[in-house]
Amino acid sequence: MISVAQLLFLLPGLFSTSQAATLSGTVTDRTSGLPLPYVSVVLPELNRGGHTDLHGYYSIEKLPEGTCQIQVSSIGYLTAIDTLHLEPIHQHSVRLVPDPITMKAEIDLPTRSLEELIQRTGQRIHEHVFQPRYEALLSHEFQTYGSQTLYARPSPQSVVRARIEYYGKGYYRNPGQIFQVITAYRSANRLGRGFGMHPGVIVNIRKGNLSGKRFDVGPLPLSREAEEKYRYRLMDTVQMGDIVVHRVSIKPRSRRKAGLEGYVWISGNDFSLVGYDLSLNKPTLRKLGIKELRTYQESALYFDRYWLPAIQTVRIRTSSDLLAEQTTKISGYAFNTTLADSLFVGPLLRMLPEATQKDSVFWAKRSSDLNATEAAGIQKLLRNDRLPEGWKKLMKE
Repeated sequence: MISVAQLLFLLPGLFSTSQAATLSGTVTDRTSGLPLPYVSVVLPELNRGGHTDLHGYYSIEKLPEGTCQIQVSSIGYLTAIDTLHLEPIHQHSVRLVPDPITMKAEIDLPTRSLEELIQRTGQRIHEHVFQPRYEALLSHEFQTYGSQTLYARPSPQSVVRARIEYYGKGYYRNPGQIFQVITAYRSANRLGRGFGMHPGVIVNIRKGNLSGKRFDVGPLPLSREAEEKYRYRLMDTVQMGDIVVHRVSIKPRSRRKAGLEGYVWISGNDFSLVGYDLSLNKPTLRKLGIKELRTYQESALYFDRYWLPAIQTVRIRTSSDLLAEQTTKISGYAFNTTLADSLFVGPLLRMLPEATQKDSVFWAKRSSDLNATEAAGIQKLLRNDRLPEGWKKLMKE
């Protein structure tokens, strides 16, 4: 884990960002009122878009002010189309109407009890990595792009004081081996070359050292050892086509002891972890002298078989109201590839010697590649009108 003091000193500098309009809002089911995750939100005329998070929330930044069209679509729902006049801060929430053709009653959808969800999901969680494990998934490679940002105030809309970003490659081999290599890295200046927050796919919120104080919340909420420590409550169930996702609330049984609280989302089809949003509880925060430490993950369904991390964020808010956020995007999965033993030797996270020597041409090309990929994905979604099965293509694009 990180030291807040270390984070503040390792992210020096003063930067400002120019922003135009920001469009944000929530998408819910018109019938049930439940928030809808992984909904496609597209501005076709601007060739921009995104998707809702697990709470049904979306935000698209740096848009030009003026009139534009918005299309909101998801498998199992009728596409909603509207015209907006974008202002600097524009809120637009949508209630989608279920499509009776794709939300047919005769679809054989699983019904799960809370006890079954907790027990079956816990059997597939690796204690240290906190991701689903599959016997058929012997190995995989992945690519990462990450950023760490320090804000002047406790809001992502405030001035950016410092920022670093990095590209990397990762390798996974059953059981539970994950190694990463940082291939490109840039920061404000020489002092920023150290990492104040762990920049990788694994974020351990279970225990660590923060501001010189150690903490340990015990086993993760979905592990078998944690059943006596946490209270679980089935909050709601969202059906999207042939997929059912359950949202489960998690709280420590004792409010005075260290623990995690928040939500996990579990697939009712195969008991995989769709995502989580967990924070340290108040007694732990008071002990560490901070206001917030939160970790969030969305997983994507690949080849209708594997729910694997796609986006991870960590947010830290200090007692002095400084906000630091880390975002890691994981993509480019290649499954069951042959991986050399040499890839799994040494530290879990290492940086190539040439990683900090990339010039402006390298970074400009990578930025261009990201924009081109986003544009191609948005156009493909528009042609398909709604997401394909399992939301997998949205996340892959």
